[in-house]
Amino acid sequence: MTLSQFMHVKTYPRKISSLSSKKYGNTVDKIVKEAIRFKGSCNHVKVPQSVRLISGKPLEDLPKRLEKLLKDTGQNIMDTKHGGLKKRAVRFDAHVLLAAVYSYPVKIGKVKHDAMDDFFKDCIEFHQNQFGEIDSAVLHIDESYFHIHVYTIDANAKRLHPGFAAKEYKKIDTTYTGTYRSEMSKLQDLFFEQVSSHHDIARIGPARKRYTRDVYLSIKKMLKSSQLIILSI
Repeated sequence: MTLSQFMHVKTYPRKISSLSSKKYGNTVDKIVKEAIRFKGSCNHVKVPQSVRLISGKPLEDLPKRLEKLLKDTGQNIMDTKHGGLKKRAVRFDAHVLLAAVYSYPVKIGKVKHDAMDDFFKDCIEFHQNQFGEIDSAVLHIDESYFHIHVYTIDANAKRLHPGFAAKEYKKIDTTYTGTYRSEMSKLQDLFFEQVSSHHDIARIGPARKRYTRDVYLSIKKMLKSSQLIILSI
């Protein structure tokens, strides 16, 4: 059976905007609790197991590190009332976490761990080169496929996301031909060239007809639980 790459990325805020139509979307706190298997936050997993830190710092402390980062990087603006400068805090609905999932497309019982470890090492390197410093990366071992969640924190995480960056750039340069969809497709191509192709993994889209039923259902469950944007275009 052809192995197919599975990589997703999305950005998250600390709080959902009051103007958003999605009042109950995922936030930094929810994402972290689900990833660390906090009780009541991972109901899609039958028997939650402890996560394994494979890069960066302990994931459970990410929110604290994020708050410090945002406090230190707040924008300096003129204080018209008292004079001088004051810090403008980063909005709570600003997207400040970029989260990616990289899955090893071999059933857990058939995994050759040396090969999987090499694959995830390349995923970590790819993520750091593409999105910047990794705050934390953890391995999940309690679902159908081993996969890692990798996190980067930034005062403006959307600028790190190729799709959102393309939309913003188009506002500045109307001649720019890139779109959200095209840039995400390029990202998938890049991941294939730099990672998947070196591990005999194909770059295949998420169409159901290209997967066996068990692989498709596993992917569907991962998407439902994490509400991640599909990149395989």
